[in-house]
Amino acid sequence: MGRQKADERDYRLGQRLFKARKQADITQLAISKIFGISKTQISKYENGTDRVSAIYLDTLSRLTNTPITEFLDAIHETDKPEGAGFSERPQANFGEADAFQGLASVVASHVNEHFGEDARREFVAAVSALSRELKRTKPKTNERPRSVKRTGSANRVDRPE
Repeated sequence: MGRQKADERDYRLGQRLFKARKQADITQLAISKIFGISKTQISKYENGTDRVSAIYLDTLSRLTNTPITEFLDAIHETDKPEGAGFSERPQANFGEADAFQGLASVVASHVNEHFGEDARREFVAAVSALSRELKRTKPKTNERPRSVKRTGSANRVDRPE
């Protein structure tokens, strides 16, 4: 699948990214080091010449302490596109058994594509530490959380009554 050409929505999103980064007093260089990409690429995101991935957008939201909805409000469409688009097809649901496998696949692909060998090793070490911690600690209840709702930069888990 080829990349889509950036458009007006990307420009508006880039303006919001620039403003949030400046308000948080974070440099393009600092963000480029966190993402493992060039400062020029950050500039392209802010100028709206390149599209920002959802993972980067989420990370930028957290780095700048800006709710992600503030970025996304910039890109709402005023015109309905002609013809069917990707978003108009129903999305496949993951079953319980493979819910995290899909996430793992997406994250692994992103890490392999955007990070160097040293950063990948650090990522694997962090995931291994998480795995050990999860095995070491026991959950307080056997019930699974119903949903996770984002409120600002914090997450809240709604549990069944």
